[in-house]
Amino acid sequence: MRHFLTLSALTLVLLSGCGGTSDSKVTPVVNEKEVHLIKPEDLKGHLATLMQQYVQVGLNIEGKEYTYLQLLSADEETGIINLKFSEGIVQIALADDEIKEMALILGKFKEPKKWNYVEQSEFETTQILKFRDGISTDLNEDTVAFEANLEDSNTNELYTVTLRFNDSITEAGNATLELEGDTVKVAGTLGWKTYVDLENLLADHPNTTRFELVNVSGSIDDSVNMHTGRLIRQHKLETYIANGNQAHSGGVDLFAAGTKRTAETNAILGVHSWCCSVDGKPANKLPENHPEHGAQLTYFREMLGKTKGPEFYFFTINAANPDEIHKMTRAEMEKYSLVSQ
Repeated sequence: MRHFLTLSALTLVLLSGCGGTSDSKVTPVVNEKEVHLIKPEDLKGHLATLMQQYVQVGLNIEGKEYTYLQLLSADEETGIINLKFSEGIVQIALADDEIKEMALILGKFKEPKKWNYVEQSEFETTQILKFRDGISTDLNEDTVAFEANLEDSNTNELYTVTLRFNDSITEAGNATLELEGDTVKVAGTLGWKTYVDLENLLADHPNTTRFELVNVSGSIDDSVNMHTGRLIRQHKLETYIANGNQAHSGGVDLFAAGTKRTAETNAILGVHSWCCSVDGKPANKLPENHPEHGAQLTYFREMLGKTKGPEFYFFTINAANPDEIHKMTRAEMEKYSLVSQ
């Protein structure tokens, strides 16, 4: 998606980057001015700020500290967010810029299938602690600390729990990267941490030659995701997706970054419209000469060329609405030179 997540507006549309129908009847001349949501020279500072916020996130249960938290899911309508930590799942409900409720679901994560990040359904529950009472206080302008008493649903024993939370964790995504030989594989939802992890991996393993998308649901924020694509192109990586695997939305953006792009016959590439513009409109409701297309047009010109890039971009935003996915046909992949073979 195009905007940053906030505590008051957790619009976790995980499939970002493509699809919809334009109001324009005639395609106008598209401005070829270079546009970025985050300028390349500002990227390092932006990521440094997110990393500073990220290290403030944590969970404390009766004095025991857990600093590793990962987004599992978020529901825009209910404001309920599930975060994974080593001992289980912490569930919070947000409303009016505050954490209103919290629960801990303790237990053991089942061994996930390779490259599928652990869903809540793959979790064996041993103990449930429910919200009894609590108070929310600000640690600083970025991070909210929520201290609560949680009650064991079976024994009624009380536990003191503190959660330190900010937007960096929702914008981080939950994608996992793993190196196999000269190939780096990715699965999950892309975020700013995907860029950081990939940059570090490539620095440690400069002989990496291929970026394989296994199961990618989309990206949290295109402003960083497009720079992740540029990182792939900068390192001259080939992109690949195997039979039966899939990449949606922001994942397709990264696939387009490969110097050579291979999708097996039954691989799935899904596209749709991004959402939303500064006035709340999805890309498919903006005229094709609207300035908010600029960053995506800049990116796809870089990846697919001055002609094919814009053609492909406008195809994607006319393919499906933001809450839908269009699975590309082989003919469509070849028409826009998305695949090299």
